[in-house]
Amino acid sequence: MAFPSIFTDKLGTNYAPNDQESSQIRDLLLVPSAKIAQIDLEIAALSVRRSELARLVAAHTALLSPIRRLPPDVLREIFLWCLPTSHHPTMSVRHAPLLLGRVCGLWREVALATPRLWARVHIVEPRMDTASQRLVDGCLQLTEMWLARSGVLPLEISFHRSPPRPRGPAILSQFPGGGGVVGGGGGGAGSAVKEPSAGCSVFMDTVLGVKTRWKNLVLSGCTQSPLPVSACDVPRLESLEIAEFCVTGEQPAASHAVFSAPNLRKLTLATRLDPTTLPIPWAQLTSLHLAPIYSQNLEQAWSLSSSMVIYILSMMFNLRECTLQMTLENGEMDTEESPPPVHLPLLRSLKLTLSLRGMTGRNTDPLTRLVLPGLTTFVFLGYTLNVLSFPLATSLISKSTKLSDVEIETMLFDRSSLTEFLEILPPTTKRLCMRQSVLGRGAPSSVDGDVLRLLSTPVLSPEDSSDEGDDDDDDDDDEADDDDDADGRGQSSHSVPPIPLPYLESIEFLHACDFSDDELLQFILPRVRNAPCALRRVNVVFFRLQEVDIMEPLREYVDGLGLKMKLDYIKQQSGWHPKQGLQQMGSRRPWYGTAVDLFD
Repeated sequence: MAFPSIFTDKLGTNYAPNDQESSQIRDLLLVPSAKIAQIDLEIAALSVRRSELARLVAAHTALLSPIRRLPPDVLREIFLWCLPTSHHPTMSVRHAPLLLGRVCGLWREVALATPRLWARVHIVEPRMDTASQRLVDGCLQLTEMWLARSGVLPLEISFHRSPPRPRGPAILSQFPGGGGVVGGGGGGAGSAVKEPSAGCSVFMDTVLGVKTRWKNLVLSGCTQSPLPVSACDVPRLESLEIAEFCVTGEQPAASHAVFSAPNLRKLTLATRLDPTTLPIPWAQLTSLHLAPIYSQNLEQAWSLSSSMVIYILSMMFNLRECTLQMTLENGEMDTEESPPPVHLPLLRSLKLTLSLRGMTGRNTDPLTRLVLPGLTTFVFLGYTLNVLSFPLATSLISKSTKLSDVEIETMLFDRSSLTEFLEILPPTTKRLCMRQSVLGRGAPSSVDGDVLRLLSTPVLSPEDSSDEGDDDDDDDDDEADDDDDADGRGQSSHSVPPIPLPYLESIEFLHACDFSDDELLQFILPRVRNAPCALRRVNVVFFRLQEVDIMEPLREYVDGLGLKMKLDYIKQQSGWHPKQGLQQMGSRRPWYGTAVDLFD
């Protein structure tokens, strides 16, 4: 709508009206301002009307929601898919299954009538020395209700118990059984907590009350050791994981009868308990994870040496998965003159993390006796400040012809041992990760351009080598073969030699990359062009600046074939910034006083 104004030519300029013109402008705006107010009232009335209609539509549309028509059995299955898969469900109203019971009455009825929803739980015991009685009682009541809702189903429980906060010179050894003080903590909010049974807690008592239904039990933190159960008390227990850090005192092996569970298949130990002294049925285990506990407050009770590992693994012919955190010392050798090999034909995954003490490199180790023909996943990590000539990894995979996933720490290899290791990797390898734990410009590195060329050099078979000398004599035959190939009636007798690891799909260099960008590009291109199974993922973390941009030559493979490239470099620092130095200057207090002292 056009609005007549004598100031039209002044609008949008820097013109400043005088007093008379200012009065004219105010009078001119009275009518349009009144119209704006009237329109605002109409909009407000329409907004109210619209809100009423929207509420009416939403309420009726909700009746048409398809989920209202789902039968309880389908709804129950959906609820089960809402549970987390990476960990046990937590006792929080923000997560399933408790969250599902807060939507509506029907959902709550279905959730409470589905024992499978409550057969898995993560229980966190409140700190008894600081928690209020109300919090402890509420958590305990919820724990009891949760377990009751699971009916008679086998239970998967993870239980965490934090140690009490030390007061003054208090040490964890003051709390027998690793349990800590559960009510006599010298006043405070936790002083009113009721006393549990000796050496235990009210929460652990609740968990022990359903021990006959344990299927998967995880104990972490300041847990009770030993557990007051016998092998016949846990007939359903298949998986046991204990990660505790404040066990004190020595207990006889007979007091750890829980490890003798008749159906135990998976065992994880990260404690001060020496596994060789425990009544563990090694022969029936299919999964083993051992990691001696390291704590500033506790002495290391035992270390996992090569000899101990061989002793344990020699009894585990059903083992399929193994993770070990070992301590290797220079000079450890087999005591037998001709020790027999240890065959583990069912082992699929072996993950070793080594702590090396006084290692200068060696050629023999008890672990070299392992024969792992079915190994598919091999992880060989550790930490050392010096590059070692350590052929253990090469020996471990020498008979493994089915490897598909390999991850190594390059500091555990020198150039020759790394070359030997890479050369014996089977062609079935699909993922190769090389990482380096020691960083810095002066840090040694065994992975350079020569290693990339080693992984890119075509492998010539003996037949290919012998055929090269006969090429001149067979020119006519080659031409005939080429004609047959062109017509689709034959195949050439000469093929392109395969590159090493032809089925490699993922390659990672994590700080273990002393090669140039161009050398990396020359490594990638043949594998995205000619390999039987094209490279799909490249992840490189450099400890240097970018030299050249190699993404442009690979653009067609990234866009067309789905190649995933991730290259991380150190960022170039700018040589100048207008605020440089301000933060340091502002944080200093001059000796002659503050700015307020000087200028007020």
